[in-house]
Amino acid sequence: MKTPFGTIVGRRKWDKAMLSPKANRRIKYFVLHHSATPPAHDIDATEIHAWHMERGFDGIGYNYVVLLNGQLQHGRPEYWVGAHAKEVNTESIGICVVGTGLPNGAQEATLHDLLFALAQRYPEAKVVGHRDVAEEGHTECPGYDVTDLGWVTAIGPEH
Repeated sequence: MKTPFGTIVGRRKWDKAMLSPKANRRIKYFVLHHSATPPAHDIDATEIHAWHMERGFDGIGYNYVVLLNGQLQHGRPEYWVGAHAKEVNTESIGICVVGTGLPNGAQEATLHDLLFALAQRYPEAKVVGHRDVAEEGHTECPGYDVTDLGWVTAIGPEH
């Protein structure tokens, strides 16, 4: 699918086991994650899906994955409760950025466009890092303070 932020590779392209929809959810958070993979390890939603299946999940836990080249891939449909931040799964959209630390230029551009598009549909949601909603000391994910991406503060109910 062509979008203002590039081509999105739909879940049907890589996962034949589409599951049935859940009821509509109130989205309060866009939770940023990182894959915690080395910089040269370019993974995609297929690999993350396999990892999550090995952990006993019902499939990939994130709703979106941003690849190293900036390409955006769908994970779980937005209506399907995620498996990425147990404290807020029922009220969040999970976004995994491949790598560790701050996103590269291509990833940041895609993340920017994705978050602003999501904010149009979920105007009450704010951008947080996984570490901001997890039990204290549980994780450092995504490896940075999301406000280090200066434009993030323009998204959310305060704006």
